[in-house]
Amino acid sequence: MADVGVEGPGVERAAEVLTPEALEFVADLQTRFGGHRDALLHARAARRAGIAARSPEDFPDFLTLPAYELMVEGPRRRTPVPPATRELAAGPCTGAAGA
Repeated sequence: MADVGVEGPGVERAAEVLTPEALEFVADLQTRFGGHRDALLHARAARRAGIAARSPEDFPDFLTLPAYELMVEGPRRRTPVPPATRELAAGPCTGAAGA
């Protein structure tokens, strides 16, 4: 078995979950994908640091973008309700309870 350890306080019934097979599986995943995972985590941290270093003026004001203005102030179209749906809406369920 690979050299895998579990850190932290013990938990009830851990032996049922942390079997030698399960630990071997985790070790295999780390061996196969650990380097790629570490690179992705590093890239994420670098991207977050870059975003955090920017000032608010560097970000677009979404409330003034043309697409937002068109959505809020532009024409609104609604698709007509199909006749079958209108018939369902006017069915017996729309009356008073028990009627």
